[in-house]
Amino acid sequence: MRSSRIRSVRRAPGAEAADERCLPRRLRFVQAGLVLTLLALVGWTAYLQIAYGEQYRQHVRDFRFVTRTVPAKRGAILDRHGAVIARTRTLHSLYANPLQVPDPVAAAELLSPVTGRPAAELIPLLTPRRSSRGVVFQDVLLARDLSADGLAQFSRLRGRRETRDAIAGVNRREHPKRVSELGRDGVHVVGFLGRGDGRERGVLGIEQRLDSLLAGKDGSTTTEVDENGKPIPGKAARVEPVQHGTDVQITIDPTAQRIAERALEAGVARTRPAGATVIVLDPHTADVLAMASYPNTHPTKRVELRTDAADVLANRALAVYEPGSTLKILTVAAALAYGVITPESRFTCRGSERIGSANVSCVLRGRARAHGHGTLTLREVMSLSCNVITARIGVQLGMDRLESFLRAMGLEERTGLPLPGEGRGRFSFGPVERRESITKVSRMAFGHAISVTPIALTAAFGTIAQGGEHRRPRLVLSHRARDGSVIWQAPVAPAQRVMSPEIAQLLTEHLAAVVTEGTGKAAAIPGYTAAGKTGTAQKPGPHGGYLADAYVASFIGFVPARNPRAVIAVVFDEPTRGHYGSEVAAPVFRDVGRNLMFAWHVEPDDPSSLRKHARQR
Repeated sequence: MRSSRIRSVRRAPGAEAADERCLPRRLRFVQAGLVLTLLALVGWTAYLQIAYGEQYRQHVRDFRFVTRTVPAKRGAILDRHGAVIARTRTLHSLYANPLQVPDPVAAAELLSPVTGRPAAELIPLLTPRRSSRGVVFQDVLLARDLSADGLAQFSRLRGRRETRDAIAGVNRREHPKRVSELGRDGVHVVGFLGRGDGRERGVLGIEQRLDSLLAGKDGSTTTEVDENGKPIPGKAARVEPVQHGTDVQITIDPTAQRIAERALEAGVARTRPAGATVIVLDPHTADVLAMASYPNTHPTKRVELRTDAADVLANRALAVYEPGSTLKILTVAAALAYGVITPESRFTCRGSERIGSANVSCVLRGRARAHGHGTLTLREVMSLSCNVITARIGVQLGMDRLESFLRAMGLEERTGLPLPGEGRGRFSFGPVERRESITKVSRMAFGHAISVTPIALTAAFGTIAQGGEHRRPRLVLSHRARDGSVIWQAPVAPAQRVMSPEIAQLLTEHLAAVVTEGTGKAAAIPGYTAAGKTGTAQKPGPHGGYLADAYVASFIGFVPARNPRAVIAVVFDEPTRGHYGSEVAAPVFRDVGRNLMFAWHVEPDDPSSLRKHARQR
């Protein structure tokens, strides 16, 4: 029987009681394991919340919320007449995905008139490229900055069915581009844009110093979307309004800027300097009408900036230099203002004189080299540019009064123009006992052992042209909204009287004599009176003393002398063909002044000089 084959198992006495005792022990182990697991999960969850909570929340937001940036439109730069000289234009480029082009040869034939390139050049670009890893998936640039005609032709191709299919895979892309209407002219004033921190930023000039004002602030629109990326109905989008850039109107006159640039180019070609600048100021308002600097670059030529950026980006109008004889007129102005000399004073020059610990000499030519200039009037001191007498006047004036007067003329401080790289004039060198020495003040008197910037010294000459009232130069006229309304209007700098009108008139006569009788004859402008001063200064060496063959040649003045319309400064650094201000800088002043008078339709105030000039020719 089957039941007989089943063995009966007989349990030992007490086994059932032992099982009952083990059961609670197993339960306790299971319970403890569950508790530990639960604690571990809680702890891990807490750790994730603390350490990575924000990261995960951001991850969810990235999927649930889509943010679209609304780029701000950069403000324009306007000239003094309100015309745009720098703006952002929307340009169009043509790109192709070769994998989507059905027939590269047919497409190339259609796109050749659009791009202005031969079809043979386009066929390789429209043909899919392969590498060792397979087909290259990459859009190819066919044409950058399409012309208006090319853009219209492409639109017509896309509008017709038979040609639209042939150029499938070819698309137009928009991109902003900053354009300067002046081109290379005025690049150190207007500036241009370059890439930085993931966006375009101003690199030079107004574009750099007023970058945040011009750039504005990007806006954004944030929308909540579903799992398919579609906006969820009824969910309001969060909008951060865009703040478009502000337009900036500056004082530059494009006509004056162009005239200054062409005259500077001619002077550079003639004298081959290391650097040079031409500045034109309005004497009545101290507005900067033109500021040209060499070397310069076209805003689109970034190669030049990479190879020699420091030299190209330097604005020579703002760089410090020793002015030489152009400062002499201010020494005389200070001596007249303090009563140290009078208009009737007479002086004697023997060619050289020991003053303090140094010997001061005049640069004389011909017979005058042996015995000096002799007895001179104050007018002749200026017209002949006598170092000896000017140094003696400086000693009589004294360091404190000379420094005080030059400081009132704005030569020791920055003008505050919104341009990068402006230097600051410096009067004091070395310890006090050296600074206060007779030697120091005598050298300062004729423009050595002192540093100024061309823009500051030009404004000082503007003070004489304006009858003794000094104004700080101005470059920005206003800030404007995109609709043209004025947000902020720059006031004309307040005038500070630093000399009497009588002294200013006397100085003007002396500066006019420099042009008619003295060292500045090459600056004479037929038909107009002109006033100005030549300057020829040796450059200081890096370790003290002066370099033997390195000079700064300059001429600063105004025209017409009787009713000034423009203050013009010309400064050439280390010219290699000639080094005197009279031969290097004065002709450039003449060219700028003559062309400005013609362009501005200024009536000649000295017709007799026209007849004299005609006879000489």
